[in-house]
Amino acid sequence: MPSTSLCWEDQLESEKDDLAWPQNSAKGCNSWTRDIDNNDAPVLTDGSPDLTGFTTHHATNSTPLGYSHLDIGSSSDVKYEYLIVATGLQLNYNKIKGLPEAFDTDPTVCSNYDYNYVQKTWPAIQNFKGGNAIFTFPNTPIKCAGAPQKIMYLAEDWWRKNGMREKANIIFNSSLGVIFGVKKYANSLNKVIESRGMKVNYKRNLIEVRPETREAIFQNLDSPTGETETFKIVKIWEFSTTEELYENLKNFLFQLFFRSLLVNAKDRRLVVCESILCPSQVRETLAKVLFIHFEVSSVMFGAGHLLSMLTLGTNTGLVIDLGYSETVVVPVYEGIPVIKALQAIPVAGKAVHRKIEDLLKDTAKITEDGEDKPVSEVPECLTEELLEDIKVRCCFLPTPPPSVEYPLDGGKILHISGEIREHSCEVLFEQDNEEVSVSTLILDAIIQCPIDMRKVLSENIVIIGGTSMLAGFHHRLRAELYDLLEKPKYKDSLAIKEFRFHQMPAKQNYAAWLGGAMMGALETLPSKSVTRDLYIINGHLTDWCSISSEKQ
Repeated sequence: MPSTSLCWEDQLESEKDDLAWPQNSAKGCNSWTRDIDNNDAPVLTDGSPDLTGFTTHHATNSTPLGYSHLDIGSSSDVKYEYLIVATGLQLNYNKIKGLPEAFDTDPTVCSNYDYNYVQKTWPAIQNFKGGNAIFTFPNTPIKCAGAPQKIMYLAEDWWRKNGMREKANIIFNSSLGVIFGVKKYANSLNKVIESRGMKVNYKRNLIEVRPETREAIFQNLDSPTGETETFKIVKIWEFSTTEELYENLKNFLFQLFFRSLLVNAKDRRLVVCESILCPSQVRETLAKVLFIHFEVSSVMFGAGHLLSMLTLGTNTGLVIDLGYSETVVVPVYEGIPVIKALQAIPVAGKAVHRKIEDLLKDTAKITEDGEDKPVSEVPECLTEELLEDIKVRCCFLPTPPPSVEYPLDGGKILHISGEIREHSCEVLFEQDNEEVSVSTLILDAIIQCPIDMRKVLSENIVIIGGTSMLAGFHHRLRAELYDLLEKPKYKDSLAIKEFRFHQMPAKQNYAAWLGGAMMGALETLPSKSVTRDLYIINGHLTDWCSISSEKQ
């Protein structure tokens, strides 16, 4: 809402009659007022007007410029020689449905434009645990057009320095069509946003906040029908109750079936490729969603380690899964996993990323405009996507590699030494305090198996998972295994002389899903699946490792 302010000028060349006073322009507006008894306004030493003693009043009537006072509905009028009217802004959060209530009830909803709510901003940033972090630019005039971006950059920097960046999906929803109105600054800001892995949606206006479900509703200003978008991110594995997990899975599968695959789940046979360590609570809840809510006719639950072996046409082997957060080793004999020999360690792709980041900050340099500076001075450039790309393109060759120049945005060059390229993946083979590494997991798993299984397992090693696709990984792993066999811990326990590795027919990162697809095409799938009728009768799933087991 516009407000009215009074200003003075010592010298004005224009005459009074040259100024146009709009009729009723001050009616119903706020104004800063102070009585003036003469034509000379009080002025401070720097030439600015002295506003000491001004109070807020409400202008009730307008006065033509020919008069010398302004009626503000109080006991005394404001006298003036010249009157200059300047419009201001008034915050109106009520224009966004649910926002005032969200300010009062949700600690993650805040505004830097109001002193009542700005104090929530810093705690909200500190307590952020992951998900969508949405920053908005409204479809109305605001006091500072750069404020929404400023706090976004500050938040991103804090999350990055505190190890939370990879868990944050940073979104900037602007009602404008550009990131900034001045092209020169817009070009620079776009480069910053791209380098930090942020997402920008233009022509999006916040119209509603739902604090009870933590949803933000945005209107698409480019849509002639005024369609809306709902921004809400839910990590399925983050839940406090079974009911919450049920809702998460239901919403996720709805998007999967009807928005992405465009299929009716009732008409399809499903194969769920699950982790061998998947909690029973998740399996049972998923089955309930599929059979009760989506009325799926049949579902087969298969462990990814077993399904990946289907692509090789074998049912015996030692399956090593190197994923993003952990490495799991599962011996499988005649199609049955040897559960007691299962081994796991929280070291995989994520650990490699952290190692690359630490080495780059310690020794690497960036060249920008002909000048070199340490990476430690610009840590924000080391996004999770960048670290992933460096790992895939540059790291872990079988022989000491040369240094490389990695191009960054904005014409910058990141210098990666051969030492960094070679040593980044050593974290996979470095033994911890308990003398455990990726390579020791394999031998430990074999030792835990019966003696008559050990030889056949060592000659049928299957490696899956994205981290195993690093160049030279198989060569290095083989060398590590033979070296460990000479250690007293394993030399006295294992009589293994040879290790053999299977060559996967597909990329290791989707070998399990390929096996699931092959299983789904078999005529025997119904006999290995759980039907909806059987689930409704029993009310639970049988365990995948024993299809005939009964619920205890």
